[in-house]
Amino acid sequence: MNKFIITSLLALSGTLINSEVVNSAIINGSFNVNVETGALAGTELPGFFKYDDSSLTGIGRESIGNGLGFFEFEFQWFGVTYREDSNPEFASRIEFHNGNFLGIRYFLGWDKPTPNFSLSLSSFSYENNPDILDAQGSVSYTMTSVPESNSVITLLGFGFFGVRVIANQRFTAKSE
Repeated sequence: MNKFIITSLLALSGTLINSEVVNSAIINGSFNVNVETGALAGTELPGFFKYDDSSLTGIGRESIGNGLGFFEFEFQWFGVTYREDSNPEFASRIEFHNGNFLGIRYFLGWDKPTPNFSLSLSSFSYENNPDILDAQGSVSYTMTSVPESNSVITLLGFGFFGVRVIANQRFTAKSE
């Protein structure tokens, strides 16, 4: 039994030594644009995003996107799919303040073919003509995190250790 305990503890310590504290995760999110004014009032438009929060410090204003960390974004508008890189002249990004998620900043651009729209953190605006604002609305977000693979490996190591301890106890009880 002593050999088993020593072997199990060595295996577990190796797992713990090789794992890192979970400092980052891939965050998956969805958002919903609720158009509140204009001809499109009452329309709800869904989208999704994904980012890696490992570059965040949690201090002051920070953003992810436009070459600063991993960021993906997709939004359907009038049958067209827009992504984080659909407008290379504007830096699409996710913004934070003191580690708190503020929202997505995305601007299609007034010089693009109509319709034009922008997501600005928690608000949405749309215009068919650069001189007239046709609609406004709000944006709500839902997020979930996916843990790093190292934390999953650590959990598997703990699980394996627990199974081995229980199996060894049952084996020892049968042989006595």
